Amino acid sequence: MGWCPRKGVFPTLDEPVGRYPTVSTTPRTKPLTPKEGVTPEAPGVKTRPKGGKGVITRHDGYLKVEVESNCGKAHNIALELIDSGGSTVYSRVVESRGFVVVEDRVKVEPWSIEHPVLYRLAARLLVNGEEYDEVMERVGFRTFEVRPSGFYLNGESIFLKGFGRHEDFPIFGRSLPGPVLVRDFHELKGINANSFRTSHYPYSNQHLDLADEFGILVILEAPLVGLREQHFKDQAYLAKAKAVISEMVRQHRNRPSVVMYSVANEPNSIVDEARVFLGELISHIKSIDPTRPVIYTSHRHLEDKALGLGDAIALNTYFGWYSETGDIEAGVARVTKLVDEVHARYPDKPIIVTEFGAEGYPGLHHDPPVAWSEEYQELFIRRYIEELSKKPYVRGLHIWNYADFRTPQRVYRVILNTKGVFTRDRRPKLAVRAIRELFAGLR
Repeated sequence: MGWCPRKGVFPTLDEPVGRYPTVSTTPRTKPLTPKEGVTPEAPGVKTRPKGGKGVITRHDGYLKVEVESNCGKAHNIALELIDSGGSTVYSRVVESRGFVVVEDRVKVEPWSIEHPVLYRLAARLLVNGEEYDEVMERVGFRTFEVRPSGFYLNGESIFLKGFGRHEDFPIFGRSLPGPVLVRDFHELKGINANSFRTSHYPYSNQHLDLADEFGILVILEAPLVGLREQHFKDQAYLAKAKAVISEMVRQHRNRPSVVMYSVANEPNSIVDEARVFLGELISHIKSIDPTRPVIYTSHRHLEDKALGLGDAIALNTYFGWYSETGDIEAGVARVTKLVDEVHARYPDKPIIVTEFGAEGYPGLHHDPPVAWSEEYQELFIRRYIEELSKKPYVRGLHIWNYADFRTPQRVYRVILNTKGVFTRDRRPKLAVRAIRELFAGLR
């Protein structure tokens, strides 16, 4: 006999609730005592069965919920959608035999960048009308699409403007404390950014909770960076890569802020095996969650054997920094030529430049601008944005990086990678003012 726990919460990421301060349920901290005459065997209810899609929403009020339950008695599943004021906007009770799919239309406000409206979705396991278990998940109702003409949020064309980021801060190391995150999100809104990529790994729950709340779009990236030929030929490595991607999707699939997945950053995909390997990853992630577009970021450009496999083309480019150093205009000419050639090859896929930038050492000034000065960094970013935004098929620009971050010791860097437009402790550099002005004009 399976049993039905009396109380407790198991959200879709398979760890206790408590990641959401707005949820008043108590996480399980010790084994529960089963009801009299029932033997413990399995937990009660979850909104994400293996291989299922969890919660799917659209901005028109469409709601689909897949609920898996384990209970040795006849039971029902009660769904309730609760707004920020605590009012129930939708409820339904359905009979369950261990798995149930509920589809419906509900009257809700859509989640958007300007109005990131969130709801709490509760799924409760009922036996003879008595509640035995509950799952609570925050959801937003939004639709994100990739079309040949670009990216669309809730049916409206949108230009993705923002940054690659890192979870890095003095003393804390590879982590961002709460107050810093809150400041970062206010700065993102203030600089007119609307998106970022979780380079090059999934970020903390707290980080992505704030993206949900602030209305910032997220490209969620798997922790696969710098793949080489030996990885592409290794079936055991492919299996491990699929496993970590599955974990990432299961953890964050119900977030409205997560609009796109990236399966890898800068693979050295100039061999035929790379196309097979990356194609496997893209197919795998779409089999788990077919509702979101998928990309990977390429630095091999037209030599890339897998370019075109994703729903959009994502390019990392540093012409004017690692090459054409000191000559920004030569770098801009080269990058505009590149995007023209990529578009000619893949005319049905929009392009997002997922990395571009130059190092700007804090407090180093020079006129005329020279490499490493804040003036050079500002001019580099300005010229890239000015010229690339003229291309109608370039529908996203993410600057590398939001803030300076710690790197391995190298002879060509002094402790930090200083491509951030903010210092590591979040002081703005010269480029911030220009970015705020330029981002305001991108639609």
